Amino acid sequence: MPGLLNPTTLRALNGLGRLLGAVGVDPTPLDPEPLKQAARKQTGLEDFGPDDFEEGLAVVCASFQADAQLTPFGRAIAFDLTARALATRLQRIRLEAEQPEVFATPLNRPLIVMGLPRSGTTWLHRLLALDPAARALATWETARPFPGPGPDRRLEQTRTGLRRLRAIAPELDVKHALVAEAPEECVALFGSALWTPTFWRFAAVHRYQAWLLQQDPRPGYAVYRQLLQHFQAWQPEARLTLKLPNHTGFLDTILALLPEACVVQTHRDPAPVVASYNSLMCSMHGVSSDALDPHRAGAAGLELWAWHIERNLAARAQAAPERVFDVSYRALVADPIAVIRSIYEHFGLPMSHAFEEALQAAIDAREKNTHARHVYALADYGLHEDGVRERFTAYLDIAWARGWIGDR
Repeated sequence: MPGLLNPTTLRALNGLGRLLGAVGVDPTPLDPEPLKQAARKQTGLEDFGPDDFEEGLAVVCASFQADAQLTPFGRAIAFDLTARALATRLQRIRLEAEQPEVFATPLNRPLIVMGLPRSGTTWLHRLLALDPAARALATWETARPFPGPGPDRRLEQTRTGLRRLRAIAPELDVKHALVAEAPEECVALFGSALWTPTFWRFAAVHRYQAWLLQQDPRPGYAVYRQLLQHFQAWQPEARLTLKLPNHTGFLDTILALLPEACVVQTHRDPAPVVASYNSLMCSMHGVSSDALDPHRAGAAGLELWAWHIERNLAARAQAAPERVFDVSYRALVADPIAVIRSIYEHFGLPMSHAFEEALQAAIDAREKNTHARHVYALADYGLHEDGVRERFTAYLDIAWARGWIGDR
């Protein structure tokens, strides 16, 4: 129904869903057992492995119910997203039983981009993915790492889902364009641990978000490493090229569990970062709910990224300097090829002529294209520049001293 999912149809679907709810019919029950049953039906598999995912599943189900104020269509999104995470878990557990050698695959120095969101991570990642030696993960691969039974329809399913998303929230193409075949961040690879930032991307699950930040991240990153090994096994000679702002607060875990990783961290003034991030999240949450509270979302976004940066600074104080290369947003915008040359030089990576040509072509194409401008303001989320910068005082002191974000 992607061609028919316009705002009028969506209102009709939500109206029908509310009517069904009023008479006690719920086609998408957000409870652990129906979700697990849906995952079993999708895959034909039964074994979820260890029960270490059960708490996360229970917490996110409760948070969907209590916090997110989902529309009926939003409930359908949440149901699909959670059932898909459980389906991926079933498939991963089967692979572990049937082909354990996959999870012994060495990682070929993965290049991982992190940093505050809206600080150039996407642009840098997509440029790095142009290297013929790189293996970036496309949106469809991260959403569905394993094919299901029967014909492989993962690409088609992802295209359909993105068409529906654009029909509901066309402004997302300006804020963060999603293309099924294009390189995308690796957030969905945490889904099968039921410890994942993905749920917050689609709904205001405040309790689940608070729970997630209190957990030991190592089990989630152990699953993440397994899925990287799964992808690496397809192309052992390629270098996985990855990106996720939510890695920022878990730098210590990455350095410990992915000792092969080459880490690149981007930097930008937190004031526009927080404004732009909250604008994006409100658009995303608006797909699943028509009862948003922008001020609550703004406060949550500010605290989330302050938390990440505080943990990041603590990890960096203990890490060997050669493990992380820092990139200024201003420098990236001014001369991306020079920035990438510096990254490659720092990590001793060969930079081919073909890669440089691909970079220049991408930069030229971007400059020729006219893009609608993403407009955002802190005041829309109950925030002010001085308050945001005060929350990031320790980071700003270091960032200014090291030239990461320009002058005071």
